[in-house]
Amino acid sequence: MPVELCGDAQLALGACVCEWDTGVFEADLRDQLRSLQRVIRRVLAAPQAVQDDG
Repeated sequence: MPVELCGDAQLALGACVCEWDTGVFEADLRDQLRSLQRVIRRVLAAPQAVQDDG
């Protein structure tokens, strides 16, 4: 599969746009950090299992 990398001054710093025949995926650092924050909140909100060392 050939890959072409192109710079785009209109994109935010850290942004990435991947284009395929089937669609487009857009992500930037801000979106990635938001996703990470959601996952961390979900993990911290989940009940913690108690380990039995016995």
